Amino acid sequence: MLSPSPTYAQGRKFDKTGKRSEWWDKNTVDGFTKKAQCISDQFSTYTIHGDKKVSGELTLGEDIADSGGYYPPPPSILFCFA
Repeated sequence: MLSPSPTYAQGRKFDKTGKRSEWWDKNTVDGFTKKAQCISDQFSTYTIHGDKKVSGELTLGEDIADSGGYYPPPPSILFCFA
């Protein structure tokens, strides 16, 4: 299973004062991980320059940011947020 995105999950490891603390509850972490895996899987189906596969795990932080910026979101991403 994919670990939560370094870009978007690092903030969960620090509390509001900047002290290192795991403050997300298990349900939140599990939900985030499930949605992150969905986005990673989706982006891993894409190719660039004709035949080069995208690594959804490697590009996950950017893919999450890009997915949040779509309006309306593309139908292929909607199921990740259902």
